[in-house]
Amino acid sequence: MHRGGFRMMKIGTPVQLEASAEGERQFFRTSILDQAKGKIYIDYPIEEATGKVRFFLEGSEFQATFIGTDEAVYSFSTEVTGRLKTHVPMLVLKDPGKEEYSRIQRREFVRVEASLDAAVHSPDGLFPPFTAVTADVSGGGAALALKEGHPLEALTEVDVWLSVPYRSGEIQYLCFKASVIRISSSEGRTRAHVKFEEADEQVRQKLIRYIFEKQQEDKERGIV
Repeated sequence: MHRGGFRMMKIGTPVQLEASAEGERQFFRTSILDQAKGKIYIDYPIEEATGKVRFFLEGSEFQATFIGTDEAVYSFSTEVTGRLKTHVPMLVLKDPGKEEYSRIQRREFVRVEASLDAAVHSPDGLFPPFTAVTADVSGGGAALALKEGHPLEALTEVDVWLSVPYRSGEIQYLCFKASVIRISSSEGRTRAHVKFEEADEQVRQKLIRYIFEKQQEDKERGIV
């Protein structure tokens, strides 16, 4: 099978499939086993809600979403075009071509509730590093749950390290230069709201990848 040239997907790339049945959305996970012109070969999909393998007829339609080789999130419409019986059974999806892939823009990622381990450093050495946990996170910032006696105040410049776990089991440690926008207190909880000022775009895309996966997980659980 053809593998030449630049590809936005690679063998082993996880793919999420979304289908609608009688007005109800269903989500399935799979991964890419191979590619050819106009075709994507995948594992038989597993339904997220039940953990069971599902079988689909030719013509079954999906919205497919994946993380590209550039760490950006892409989506495209596809359908089952056949099956391939080898030592590993495969389902064949139509590949509309990368010109039909829609890149999901950063602004489309809302802030999600997430408890990520964080380490906060002062780039100027104004206070010793300390640990915190995020209350929520977005592609542009986060809210940090603070302990009593924390050294932060509005306009403080900080470096924030986040431990970011993906559904694959992989963990990435991402660093963002940030500024404290405000400190809030409510019901005995104190939070620092920080804005990420500078970040390598690849680093930011890795965080957006996590946010995307968290959004999908929340959808599957019926939270959103």
